[in-house]
Amino acid sequence: MIAQFVRLIDQERRVVATAQVVERDGIFAGQMDLKPMPVLLQQLFKEYEEIINTQMFSYLDEIEEQIEMLHLKGTFEDGYEFILTDVKIYPSIDKVSFRICKDISLYTKSHDEKKHRIR
Repeated sequence: MIAQFVRLIDQERRVVATAQVVERDGIFAGQMDLKPMPVLLQQLFKEYEEIINTQMFSYLDEIEEQIEMLHLKGTFEDGYEFILTDVKIYPSIDKVSFRICKDISLYTKSHDEKKHRIR
């Protein structure tokens, strides 16, 4: 498996984190750097991690919905950009996992904004 560098960007196209990830069975996972992440966003993911660690699953749907509403994208080193889904960030151990959204069946080459089909 080959590690890929990815930048996680928000709706305003600001880099909120960077990561080295490996894809396996459609899930990208790896080590991440949260230094560029705004404090409020870090707090959201710390709360998510606490919910998981303390098994307070009654709060899980609500916080996962908040995370999905961030509409994070991943810009990979080859220039392709994907909408991310099922984003899980664990700040205490600097780990991330996510899937790329194929529901819209489109992704963009970020430097020229061409549209391409996902196969």
